Amino acid sequence: MKTNNSTASENFEAGSANSINVEQASLRIEKFSNHPPACHLPPLLQKCADVFIGKDERELFIYSMITAISGLLTKVTGVYAQKIIYPNMFFMVLAPAASGKGAMGYARQALQPIHKYYLNRSNEALKIYQRTPKKTRGNPPPFRVVFLPGNSSSSKMLQHLSINDPDIPLILFETEMDTINVATGSDFGQYSDVLRKAFQNEPVSQSRRTDNEFFDIEKPKIAIVISGTPGQLFKFINNKSDGLLSRFLVMNFKNSEGWKNVAPCSTCPNLSDFFDKIAPEYLEFYNYISNEPLEVKLTRGQWACVDSFGKEQYDLISKIHGEEATSIIKRHNLILFKICMVLTSLRKFEEDDKAAVKFCGDEDFITALYLIKKSLLSGLDIYEALPGEKTPNLNNDKQGFYKSLPASFTRAEAIALAKTFAISERSVDRYLKEFVVRKLLSQTGKGKYIKN
Repeated sequence: MKTNNSTASENFEAGSANSINVEQASLRIEKFSNHPPACHLPPLLQKCADVFIGKDERELFIYSMITAISGLLTKVTGVYAQKIIYPNMFFMVLAPAASGKGAMGYARQALQPIHKYYLNRSNEALKIYQRTPKKTRGNPPPFRVVFLPGNSSSSKMLQHLSINDPDIPLILFETEMDTINVATGSDFGQYSDVLRKAFQNEPVSQSRRTDNEFFDIEKPKIAIVISGTPGQLFKFINNKSDGLLSRFLVMNFKNSEGWKNVAPCSTCPNLSDFFDKIAPEYLEFYNYISNEPLEVKLTRGQWACVDSFGKEQYDLISKIHGEEATSIIKRHNLILFKICMVLTSLRKFEEDDKAAVKFCGDEDFITALYLIKKSLLSGLDIYEALPGEKTPNLNNDKQGFYKSLPASFTRAEAIALAKTFAISERSVDRYLKEFVVRKLLSQTGKGKYIKN
């Protein structure tokens, strides 16, 4: 931790009208396209991201780590759409087998001391209980853990949510999606229902005759980090109308960097040793951030960016993918705010900021927007692949090309713009015809178009 910055939030609030605007955010996001945001992260997170050489692995770790950290922040809140929400997020990475998803596992390693702290306390309490004479024992002590096993049923998940409620973290971290699929089986419908409600921090309750089981959790909070192949995904989320997909950050990990040299490297960090050594710093962060409540806010300029981005993407998605797919952008905008809450909490720790209210910095807001834009494209790709009513679909190049077209333009202007997407002149003519047929464009004259 660095300097005391207890008045930073108040000063930032006074200047919030002058914070980043929509145009500035768009320009800075464009720069991020070729430069991953590792150098803009809070220092504790940046140190970890920097040890990964490849861009894909680095971004996979960033998504995984931010999501895992979100599960720790049980005392951090924010207001979104006039409702108090918590930072807990869900993240999934889809990749073929043996494609190098190992980077995500280091996020769990970094938080392992927090899990061990609660696990050791639970084991000690259990030993004391077992040594107590049966006549005076009473009920067994609650067994609290941070990392929930992936093979837990929905009933077991509810039990852990209830035991940990309201302040003990709970994170489902599973590198094999099939482990969850086997556990849920025919119970999937209820499992999905629990997750959908927990993401929104909506009340979850369950009553069963067996063992007189009853759970009633007012504000469930759980973070989820999972990975799997596309085939495993279709067992976990099996239709477009389920609604669970829209609650996930998504990354399509295609291992575009090819074969990785596996020989020992004298100048490369040993990742296992590195994360063992840095893990105590995350325990320190957890102890610091869980000590007092924190409210995270956005500036007026940042809220304007959230609304502008959401409206732009909503209109585009509804035209290209259909109205049902707009749930993805609606919830991605909420996740955008949740990422800001995580990054701001890390800043509070680094700055030793004593304020109970802290505004998100513009650099962290841009990082969050960058991650959301990438996840949104992946989420829409997966949405189109799920079973259900087929909607008109454009691939990412078409979508990016259409989005970049101005409100009115000529064929020549479209051809010039297409060069930035490596789209040929012949393809431009084909795309323009397709856009007109789908009523995304109207032709106002020879070689002249307007967006609908």
